[in-house]
Amino acid sequence: MSSILLNFNITILSENIYIPVFLGFFLYLIIFFQKQNIKIKDLFFIALFIALLYFTRAEAFIYLWSIFLIFVFKFFKKKFTLNYVGRVLKNFLLVLAFFFLIVSPYLVYLHSVTWDWWLTNKWSSNLRQAELRWSDKMDDEWFEQAVWELTSDNHHLKSGFVWGLMYDKWDKSKWLKTYLLESPFETIWRVLNNQFKLYTKNLPEIVSWDSIDLFYSKDSFFSSNYLFYLIELIPVFLLLFWIYKMIVLKRYDFLILFFSFYLVASLFFTLFFVLNRYFLIFLPLFFVFILFFVSSLKTKFKDLFLIVFVLIYILSCYTYYNSIKNADNTYLVKKVAWEWLKNQQSQENNLKILERFPVVTYYSWTKERWITPFTDNLDYLIEYAEFNKIDYLVVDTLDFKTYRPKLAFLLQDDFQNKSLNKIKVFQVNSQKVILFKFNY
Repeated sequence: MSSILLNFNITILSENIYIPVFLGFFLYLIIFFQKQNIKIKDLFFIALFIALLYFTRAEAFIYLWSIFLIFVFKFFKKKFTLNYVGRVLKNFLLVLAFFFLIVSPYLVYLHSVTWDWWLTNKWSSNLRQAELRWSDKMDDEWFEQAVWELTSDNHHLKSGFVWGLMYDKWDKSKWLKTYLLESPFETIWRVLNNQFKLYTKNLPEIVSWDSIDLFYSKDSFFSSNYLFYLIELIPVFLLLFWIYKMIVLKRYDFLILFFSFYLVASLFFTLFFVLNRYFLIFLPLFFVFILFFVSSLKTKFKDLFLIVFVLIYILSCYTYYNSIKNADNTYLVKKVAWEWLKNQQSQENNLKILERFPVVTYYSWTKERWITPFTDNLDYLIEYAEFNKIDYLVVDTLDFKTYRPKLAFLLQDDFQNKSLNKIKVFQVNSQKVILFKFNY
């Protein structure tokens, strides 16, 4: 269970901020849940935490519904009364009011870019992706096309499009209500299918990461070794036992908090599609729950479990290492590129750099990061760059062969274009990064 955290560390300014804020929020809610008297500042801090999560990952606004569920359980006093309903609604509406007050400046900015008043511009993207992912053939290229087919043409140049791209745009009349209610049977079937995928694929991958593949690998020492597989699953068994023990001890507060968040996530995301990263924030809570369980054991059993945890950690690190040891270090060449580009910053200030995934641009300290639009027409890409006055284009083997395959010809040694001047080529093993300068 440790290897997954190592693997996701590369997600810049996302999970590595999102997870600690979520854990801090969860700790605050444990304290909040035990309070008898609720003050206005308590509700403000709840709204502040959700706002911070929202600023990091936009979909975090769904956890407002988790707060509603928490209030439902917290204020329940063995009897359903109008006073109880009023208290739940009053506190929840105050949290909503504080939340929108905190995020309002950002919403104004978002409106200036998208011309819509929404908490996120991901709605149309998620609906489009859900349609594509509903088919079995959902490769990376389809995913990227879905991500960038977001909005109407009146702000396409700010959203990642170029004038004249002939995409199959998302029909704005086919909005969320239509998506869910136009074909109720299909909606139910999609949710059930995604729920099945969540519990048979995504969660097992999050818990054991490459352990499953390693278990079935013919070249692995642990191939078909059921003892290895059982050891890797010990944390799962401990988690289930902890849940059972909390029920026996009638410690429902932890369970209420955890499932208020988890149920909202599992229901909301399966309306669209399921990705591992949506549920990654719950993984550290598994560690917390297991520690609660171990802390309740007698000393001699604690020593035994400490040995078991060390063994699990070693095996998970072995699993992680085994999965990457024969692969190229895909980011090493980007490191070489960003170090070179960082030195250029002293000569050219405020560079605008176009890159499929802003790794080189981020670490080279450039102030503006632009995403390479999804297109197979180089003229459209150049038009987009000229409109936004972009200086450089970063083309790399990893991203362009996988996510921009129709632009992969830019990697060819003999490629030439009057609008693109090849400045520098970086190569490490089979991985390549080419830096182009736009000539307008």
